[in-house]
Amino acid sequence: MKKNIAILLFIAFTLSLFADENRYINFFIGDRAAGLGGAYTAIADGPEGVFYNPAGLAFSSSKYFSLSVNAIQYKMLYYHDVFKKTDGTPFDYVRHSFSFIPNFFGFVQKAKKFTFALTVSSPDSEFYDQRDNAEIKLDLFGEKRPARLNVNYNFSDMTYDIGPSLAFLLHKKVSFGFNVFFRYRDKKLISQTTYLHESEFMKYFQTGSFYKNEKIFGMKPQLGIQIMPTSKLSIGYSISTPFDILNVSSYQSTDDSWFKQSTSSPTLINIIGTKWVTIEQMTDSDGNIITTSSYTLQDNKYITYNLAENGLFRPLFINQSLGIAYFINKSALVTFDANLYIPIQMSKNNNLILVQWNKKTNSYDTFTLDQNQSEIEKINIVGNFAAGLEYYITPNFPLRIGAYTNLTNTPEIKDANNDNIEDNGKTNMKDYIHLFGGSMSIGFATSDITVNLGAAVSGGYGKAQILGDSTVIQNITAVTVNLFLSGGYQF
Repeated sequence: MKKNIAILLFIAFTLSLFADENRYINFFIGDRAAGLGGAYTAIADGPEGVFYNPAGLAFSSSKYFSLSVNAIQYKMLYYHDVFKKTDGTPFDYVRHSFSFIPNFFGFVQKAKKFTFALTVSSPDSEFYDQRDNAEIKLDLFGEKRPARLNVNYNFSDMTYDIGPSLAFLLHKKVSFGFNVFFRYRDKKLISQTTYLHESEFMKYFQTGSFYKNEKIFGMKPQLGIQIMPTSKLSIGYSISTPFDILNVSSYQSTDDSWFKQSTSSPTLINIIGTKWVTIEQMTDSDGNIITTSSYTLQDNKYITYNLAENGLFRPLFINQSLGIAYFINKSALVTFDANLYIPIQMSKNNNLILVQWNKKTNSYDTFTLDQNQSEIEKINIVGNFAAGLEYYITPNFPLRIGAYTNLTNTPEIKDANNDNIEDNGKTNMKDYIHLFGGSMSIGFATSDITVNLGAAVSGGYGKAQILGDSTVIQNITAVTVNLFLSGGYQF
């Protein structure tokens, strides 16, 4: 009984959300790039530009430059109609993330034949928190029964990149650059879900808790080129591939289920597969019949996974960026960026997962070289776009406006009747939601000091399966707001 009831009881975040790689854009590094919506590949002439295109360093006009950015980030995931309350109204899950992060610091030093930069950035940060309790209707023994639900969910995910960058001016109109970032990522999940049903004839209680922490060490090399065929036009291209080298993880879990039925209740039954059968009766000291009582405990487990020992690293994806910037005059420019993210997936036993275009379905299929491997969760190839406008209202006051996409790489969740209620036969699918956003910033700049204040806002609407091992589909709304304040000094 416990196994079958748990199908509808436990939340899927222990798997799907903890390994959330659904989108590639979480923060815009640098205030100027953020104001332009991330359309920065063809400009990238400051220390923050190494994140977009290290070749832009060669066109930096300063000999020494320091920059720091503080970002306030708010995110919300709103899952609609997860359960029905006892009064028939929908019960929703809302998860909030709020953080204050100094997400970039760097400096540039120009030499006679090259330009050098050292940067520290935090391109990804999430701190989701959820506390919920309500009276809901629970599927129990083939009936909708009232139950008390309590959810405690806490998830954090921080990534840091640090490393040097070099750029060379191959020609007065052509530059080449590269960098190698050392990456550190810390992910932590703490979750607990409890259900309690009490009636005249029976009492049911189930609780599950889960803790997991991953510390991931890796690198991200990047190459870039920038060409300025005319004084008004700049073209930039970069390619990068982050990969993991070492993964140290620990986890523990508990699962407790208890069910008691009074002696005056009908014949005891239990669900085994799809059949209803009578089970053996046991009584407690009060004469009540206990049909099941079980408890499992997973002690702390530590796993160190060094992929280098297997003769390979674990590449995550290939990111290619192409940017074009046009300088309208001394006071204005427009810029456009296109990004292509190609995932490089590995199976659990380190077999390479290939991606191939399927002409019949007009989509990408993924498969492993090991034909005996179990079914693989797809990660789609994703393209994102950004556009920005920069205009100096006066020589000291720049205004920047941008627009961008932040598309998901997860498979689309399709329900049977396209009404977000009927199931599609699949379970534990990751959230499918595309985000679209805009940004704006205003600054003050002199020959040696810059100060900028701005915001980037994005949102979207999609589908999710937040209940573990359930085919039920929920609608989901997502909103992200970033506020940033930066200051720089050059001399």
